[in-house]
Amino acid sequence: MEVSNNPAGRLHALLQEGKSKPIDKPASEIWAEILNVPKKDTGLLLRRVGYVLSLPSSVKEAMSYIDDLNHDIYLRWLPRVEASFSILNFQMAWKQFIERFDGEIMYGIEICSDRLSREKPEKTADESNIENLLDKVNGLLSDLDDVDLDTSEWFYIYDHLIKIKEAIEEHKIRGIKPLEAVFEKAIGGLVLTPEIYQKTKTTTNGKRFWEVMGYLAIVVTITASSIQIGKDVVSLLPQLEVEDMTKEQNEIKQDSEAVDGEIIET
Repeated sequence: MEVSNNPAGRLHALLQEGKSKPIDKPASEIWAEILNVPKKDTGLLLRRVGYVLSLPSSVKEAMSYIDDLNHDIYLRWLPRVEASFSILNFQMAWKQFIERFDGEIMYGIEICSDRLSREKPEKTADESNIENLLDKVNGLLSDLDDVDLDTSEWFYIYDHLIKIKEAIEEHKIRGIKPLEAVFEKAIGGLVLTPEIYQKTKTTTNGKRFWEVMGYLAIVVTITASSIQIGKDVVSLLPQLEVEDMTKEQNEIKQDSEAVDGEIIET
């Protein structure tokens, strides 16, 4: 079972996926498939492959925070992986690249993933919540042409939606931290310029944007349910989500009372 709560787990999952791809295709095509990059978008492909290439150093850094660990043993695979990454060429056949990652290397990465997942796990997000968030982002992006916003507010919403979309699509490489960063940037910007919130909160697309931000708060498990923006206290949780949570809490309470009643009767 692949583990996504640490860089070693994400690296192992990406390489394992790569091993299932046709070996006679160019490396560029396989990377595009694995990393969800549209054909001919070379800039995006280079960026995402760059994130993959940085994973070994991220593993090394994460492992350095574990005490009483023999790094020479745990990271014995690292020089071979770095050497394999250094010869990567998009025009080479995928076979020339992926076959360099033999069982010994994969086992070494997996061992690091196991250790990190137990001792230095990163925060993770529920996959179904991430998919729901992406659906909401894509839906709002497709409807932004029907503008009921001023130019500055439109670009504010568009810019943050694109960043959320990119962070979701790169989640399998980078984990949840980019999503947290997008949320923090959006909320931090509003604290400094609350007039943006005031101008968007009464528009259709503005309301939908704040619903998206509410779901993003759920995805990254923000503990605060509201923040102060100017004179307003803004709920971070969509109303539907709040109602569902309240309903669930009431059902749990009713079940508990029913159980208590049965215990008393016996």
